[in-house]
Amino acid sequence: MILFSLFFSRILNEYDFDDYYQDKDNLAILFHGNNCDKCKEVFLDFEDASFFFRNTTFLTLDCSKNPKLCKKLAVVRYPSLLLIRKSHRAHIVFDKGIKSEKIIDFVMENSCECPFYQYFEHSTINQSNIVSYIKKPCGVIAFYSQKSINSIPFWPVVRNISRVFIEDKSISISTCDCDTHPSLCNKTSDLPVFILYKNGSEIKIDQNTMSETVESINSHCGANRMLNGFSKHISCIDYFTTNKNSPSEFCSKTIYRYKKHGYKTLLKDASFLEHIIESRYGSLSTLNNASRLLDAIRDLFTYNNLPGL
Repeated sequence: MILFSLFFSRILNEYDFDDYYQDKDNLAILFHGNNCDKCKEVFLDFEDASFFFRNTTFLTLDCSKNPKLCKKLAVVRYPSLLLIRKSHRAHIVFDKGIKSEKIIDFVMENSCECPFYQYFEHSTINQSNIVSYIKKPCGVIAFYSQKSINSIPFWPVVRNISRVFIEDKSISISTCDCDTHPSLCNKTSDLPVFILYKNGSEIKIDQNTMSETVESINSHCGANRMLNGFSKHISCIDYFTTNKNSPSEFCSKTIYRYKKHGYKTLLKDASFLEHIIESRYGSLSTLNNASRLLDAIRDLFTYNNLPGL
């Protein structure tokens, strides 16, 4: 098993803090907890900021599960960010609306490290491959200019969208540098921009928010992805009612296991699946299947009004 981080940085707990503290020059720790809506708003920006620093390790810490460590580090409110250097500590409590740029400024100021962008691995479009690329069933090109300041926050979006559709083999996400290949960008005056090519046809997709971009790709490419890369929940309730036209194998697997082993076994299954998903252990495909099976179990508990979930 490998640790797969989709949108979150490495997950910290009480047992491995000392190892990180001894081995790393700088630690940026985001503290969060249950029932914290503000925490959810900060996660993506924290992840985006992490790609600007080589020598600072970005970690997330759930204070509802690690209260002793949070108390040891004197953190009582969240979401909050703690920057730890060998000889220096800086702490900030987030207000609503904190974005990646402010996180980058905070880390830069307190870590004495200058930010840069770590480019993720991706395919690039040039004169020799664009003709074949636009004939793909669904190929998305992110056109950008290094001279455009708007392209800096654009990179994390490209990276995250690539992760969302990594399991969809018919969907390709690539980039095109308009400074290097200006002839390929004649139709794209406003940079950066996403353009989708579907069997030779050009479609400009929504990009006001990352959510809109993902939904636009879903719509045009027949995909069914959420922002975390998982497939959208398809309810099993109708299948449990009619026992016909199961929307997925997970519905039938769940009802079979329920009839054979009872609901208490499914409770154990659900607890195990929640651990896998929360810990981010496994490939995206493994995590996605775990999520879909957990949804099916929850649907069964709802349909039969069972206790425990």
